Amino acid sequence: MTYNKYLNSQEFVDNNAKRIPVCIVVDCSGSMREYDGTSKSRIERVNDGINLFYEGVRKNPKTKRAVDVLIIQVGNNAKILRDFEDTVKNPPELKYLTEKNNLTEGVELALDCLDKRKQIYKSANIDYYQPWLIIMSDGGLNREFSKNDFRMIQQEVREREIDGKLSVFPVYVQGRPVKVGENEYIPIKPETYEDRLKLMSEFSSNNNRLINIDLADSDSFEKLFQFLHKSASSVANNKGIINDSNYGNFQQNTNNNTNIPLYRYEEIDNNNDTLIEDDETDLSNINEELNKQQELERQRIKKARKELENSSNEQVIVQQTRRNNRIAVDVYVNDKKTYPLKSYDGTRLIMEIQLFNKDNTKIVTNDGKVIYNEIFHSDGRYQFVISENGIDVKQIGSVVKTSEKSRTIKNMNDEIEKIINEVSDWDLI
Repeated sequence: MTYNKYLNSQEFVDNNAKRIPVCIVVDCSGSMREYDGTSKSRIERVNDGINLFYEGVRKNPKTKRAVDVLIIQVGNNAKILRDFEDTVKNPPELKYLTEKNNLTEGVELALDCLDKRKQIYKSANIDYYQPWLIIMSDGGLNREFSKNDFRMIQQEVREREIDGKLSVFPVYVQGRPVKVGENEYIPIKPETYEDRLKLMSEFSSNNNRLINIDLADSDSFEKLFQFLHKSASSVANNKGIINDSNYGNFQQNTNNNTNIPLYRYEEIDNNNDTLIEDDETDLSNINEELNKQQELERQRIKKARKELENSSNEQVIVQQTRRNNRIAVDVYVNDKKTYPLKSYDGTRLIMEIQLFNKDNTKIVTNDGKVIYNEIFHSDGRYQFVISENGIDVKQIGSVVKTSEKSRTIKNMNDEIEKIINEVSDWDLI
């Protein structure tokens, strides 16, 4: 007999309620520290919103037992800050990183984690609802990351949504453009704002699904997360995502563009812990119409996928294989994390680092394994080539000195970090 470590897991023995797995992916790149002319930065507002979501979920005894939350932060790489667990504990505080926005890796990690979580539920004989994926970003993708990889992960998210395997909530965290002078705007130019808005909307097959937060409205995040925790309560009570008048972008549309009311959130009945249903809703007609829409969308996706395979099948396979096999590492010089120039040659990772005499250089994998640890005894620019076969290091030039001040710098990474902190508009599409 095969031993099932999840069947008698204390987590599921104590709580065998039907679960809603919720994954929140948060862009923590450098641009998320922007204040957008308000009293709080984008990342501070995200923290406030997640706390509101936790507080709202705790208020309903059934929802409190049903919602399992995973939180992923995204910088140069994606990292799990809080693995799946209930909302009893407070969420971790997210802080902006002086890094770039690798949203592709963050969403990819989220999908993998949701797949594994569903397998754990099945192994433990725990029923679960359709998973949620909440993606929060200002849409500022860095040019160093592959746009083709990003489009592919967006397509995968949309396909899961259409197949009924995922509920997607893309949240655009970006203050609206405010003109303050001739061709000067706070915090972003209108054309860049619209480009990023479109970029985030493409995580969903429903063009109206995007949540566009107005950071100048101090209540915008509060309203959003009230809506989300009420939706979680509705799902936990077998009612589905609610229809809220403040979020028309969550209403389903018929072919003649008339809104279909799904479930209107009224109040929790404390006696039987269920939601009051909208009596005017004809569920059979709604389900029939939604099924038709989903089937049409599936056919469209299949046709688009076939055209993509016929035109660039070989390119897609190469890009997907390259993405799956890429090596991801962190670099530390004198125990301080640094961000060298990185590029890929096939599956090989190539990095260029400027080092000085007595600099201790460590290279660490995502799972914490130290694969390189050496002290350098001469100044210079070094190239590191990391592959499955090991690490090759060679000096490719002398230290670049641009001024008298730079000759006194013991570690160029200190200066780089200062520059990053001073520049606010570097994380552009």
